[in-house]
Amino acid sequence: MSKPSTTAEHFDAILDLLIERDVITTLRKRAIAAPASIGGFVSRLLDEAISADVIAEVMSQYFDLPLYHDELKVVAMGADWVICDDDIAYCIHPNGDSQSILLNRRRSSGENRLEFKSFGVISRNKYYIAVRNTSEGIKNVELGTSQESSDGEAVLKRIMEQSLRRKATDVHIEPSRTEARVSIRVDGQLVAIDIIIPIGASFDVSPYRNLANVLLNLARGEPGSFRAPQSGQFRWSEQGSEISVRLEMLPVKVGQSEMPKFVLRILGQEISLNRLDNLGFSERNNELYKDVAIKNPHGLILVTGPTASGKSTTLYAWMTYLNETYPTRSYYTIEDPVEKEVRGFQQIQVNEDAGLSFFQGLRSLLRADPDVIMVGEIRDVDTAQLALRASMTGHLVLATLHANSAVKAIPRLLEMGLDKILLADSVVSITAQRMAPMVCPNCATQIPFGDHPQYDILSKLQNAPADIDFIKVAHRPGCADPDCINGYKGRHVVTEILRIDNTIQEMIGHGATSAEILAAGYERGFQEMWEDGIRLVKNGITSIEALEQVLEPYEP
Repeated sequence: MSKPSTTAEHFDAILDLLIERDVITTLRKRAIAAPASIGGFVSRLLDEAISADVIAEVMSQYFDLPLYHDELKVVAMGADWVICDDDIAYCIHPNGDSQSILLNRRRSSGENRLEFKSFGVISRNKYYIAVRNTSEGIKNVELGTSQESSDGEAVLKRIMEQSLRRKATDVHIEPSRTEARVSIRVDGQLVAIDIIIPIGASFDVSPYRNLANVLLNLARGEPGSFRAPQSGQFRWSEQGSEISVRLEMLPVKVGQSEMPKFVLRILGQEISLNRLDNLGFSERNNELYKDVAIKNPHGLILVTGPTASGKSTTLYAWMTYLNETYPTRSYYTIEDPVEKEVRGFQQIQVNEDAGLSFFQGLRSLLRADPDVIMVGEIRDVDTAQLALRASMTGHLVLATLHANSAVKAIPRLLEMGLDKILLADSVVSITAQRMAPMVCPNCATQIPFGDHPQYDILSKLQNAPADIDFIKVAHRPGCADPDCINGYKGRHVVTEILRIDNTIQEMIGHGATSAEILAAGYERGFQEMWEDGIRLVKNGITSIEALEQVLEPYEP
C-alpha cells in the first residue's frame, strides 16, 4: 500500500487510528470532511468533540513524534495549538495571525523568523510554553523540554497539589541565603508546608532560579529578569479542573543580592456555588437577601468587604436565587477573572491588555439587553458612575466594593465622585461581610461568658443574645487534626445588611453622616457584624478572639 501523500489521505489515515481506538465509528468517519491543509487537522477534530488529549496521542502516533504530555499539567493562556506541515507543532498568534502568515514567517529570514526549539506534538490541555511577543509578532516559541524546566515544573506541581488539597487561597515562596521556603494561606492563616527549594552558593545556577523562570514563563513575564516587580496570570489544570492563578513577583534583598519572592493568588478557591440558604446567614439576614432580590427589579445592590471575605460567593448565590426565581430574565457577569462558570449566566472576563476593563465591559453590556448584571468589583469612578446609571435605567446591578462596613460604603462612593442624590435614588441594599475562623470542634474548650475580658462591652450589643452562659475558646496550638490550625478549622461568614428604605434614602440625599445613617438603621432592626458574630459565638461556631481578628473593635 502506498504511503499517504495528500492532505485527504493523511487525514483519512488519522481517522482510521481513531476508529482503532473506538473513538469514532466507520459511519461517522464518512461524515467528517478533510480540512484544506494538515494545519487544520486539530481544529477539525476538535470540532467533532474529540478529546484534545486523544488528538495529541493520535498525532504523535501517526507522525512518529514525541508527545509532550505526561508531566505537563500547566495550561498557558491565549494560545491555541494546531499541527503544521513539516512535522512541526506551532501556535496561532493570540493577536490573530493566520497560519499562512506564520508559515511564511517561519520560512523567512530576519528578526521575525520563528525559531522552534523542539519538535513534537503537544496536548492542547497539558503543555508548558513561553510565547514572547513583540509589536512585530512572535519572536520565538520555546517548549519546556530542558532538564531545568522539568525540575522547576516538578517543584511547582508539588506546591500546587498541596495548596489545592488544603484549599489554600495564596502561596508565598520566600527566598533566604541558602533556600526558599513555601507557605500557604489556609482559613486566613499563613502556614508553612514541607517544600524547600535549594539556593546554595549561587542563585544563578540554583533549582530556585529554575522554578522562578518556570513561573514567569507561565505568567508570560520576563524569565531571568528579577530586579523589577512583575505581574501575570496563568491557568493550572488539576484533576480535570482549570484554576486561575495570579502571580506577583517582588525583588527582595537577600544578603548582597536581590532574589525574587513570589505570591500566587489561587482564584476561586473560596467560591462555592451554594444557595443562599446554605451560606450560614442568620434567618433574619437570609430573608432580607431574598426580599431584596424579589422586590427590586432594578437598582444597585452592593456587597462590601476586604479581599477573601466571601463577596463573590454571596453574589453568585444571590444571582442563582434570582435566576431560579425569574428564569426568563437575562443574566450577565463581568469578572476579573471568571472564577466559576455558572449555567444560566453570560460571563465576561476582564482583559485589560485587550482594552476590556470593567468600565468597557459594562458599557458594552448595556447594549446587550441585560436584565441583571453582576460587576465583579467597582474599582474606579467611571465604573461606579456607569453602574449607577445602569441601575437607574431599568437594570438590577449587583457589585462588590472595598469598604469596612455597610454604612461606610456610602461615603466611599461619594469620595469617588458619585452624586449623592443619584446614589440615594439607586442603591437598594448594602451588605458587609467577613470570614471568621471557626473553633476546631475536636479541641475547643469552654469558659463562662462572664469570665471573658470583653464581657462588659460585648454584653451591651444592641441585639446580643441574653442567654449566653458559656462560650468556646480555641485550644492553641491545636490538635492532631491536620486541618486544625492553632485551634481553628475552617471559616464562617459574618454579615450585616443595610436595607435602604425611603427614610435612609432621604438621609443619603441630604448628606447625613455614617453615624446618623447607622442610628436610623438600628431603629429599623439593622444588626451589625459584631451582633451576627456574637450569634455565632453563642452557637459554638467561633470565638470572640476570632471575631477580633476580622472585625473592627466594637464601640458601644
